[in-house]
Amino acid sequence: MSFSLIVGLYFILSGLGRFVEEAYRGEVQTKIVGGGMRIYQWLALLSISIGMVLKCLTTEATPGWPCLQWTWQQLASSLYLGL
Repeated sequence: MSFSLIVGLYFILSGLGRFVEEAYRGEVQTKIVGGGMRIYQWLALLSISIGMVLKCLTTEATPGWPCLQWTWQQLASSLYLGL
């Protein structure tokens, strides 16, 4: 598997887990920001968004730094899986 797919899926799945966890956590000192969600839920949504962008990037199997390329098919699949 490509590096961008692994990292992208990590951000998406950890963000989803964090979002659900924070919904059930009952800490009164956590700030509630716009829309009635806790600040950590907004950060989890940011993590999911970053994962979707990273999943859209492709890497070639070259030594050293990966060469990143953008494709619209990957954007569509990322948005579908993200929703």
